[in-house]
Amino acid sequence: LRPVRQGGGDEREAARLLAAGTVALVSMLETVFATRAAQTVAEFPSAPRRDLIALGIGTGATAAFGAVAFSGSASQTMVNYQEGGRSRISPLVTSVALLVLLLAVPGALALVPLCVFPPLIIFAGWRLIDPYTAAILRGAATRVGGPARAQARRDALVHLSVLLPTALNS
Repeated sequence: LRPVRQGGGDEREAARLLAAGTVALVSMLETVFATRAAQTVAEFPSAPRRDLIALGIGTGATAAFGAVAFSGSASQTMVNYQEGGRSRISPLVTSVALLVLLLAVPGALALVPLCVFPPLIIFAGWRLIDPYTAAILRGAATRVGGPARAQARRDALVHLSVLLPTALNS
């Protein structure tokens, strides 16, 4: 995007529409990926069309109150599943619990030292690495010489090229 001049109303409107479209596209893709992740792990039937319609209704409702868009997240879905959330209501329970906590004790989060958050995020992220990826990375680090090591390193490069942007984006 190039900077928008103050005088051009049409240009500013076009820039806003482009930004809104980009946010909508990213939100849609992230929700589809989260649904796929949950479907893969929990083996439950999903209805992507219904999920995307719900996403659109929810985002439209939040916009009416001046809030920001939201979407599903594959990492949040996986952590919820690993911690025992098996039903469709579990993300809602988590959200309501956080809302109640923030409304009941609004200053509590500000009292938590910032140095506490990185270890929690690293721990949660580490648990998201599936055993197959861990085996690929371990093989790339421990195999000795020859074509097997070269193949293991290529496999690890592919896994890391997907893992890192996903982890850094979440």
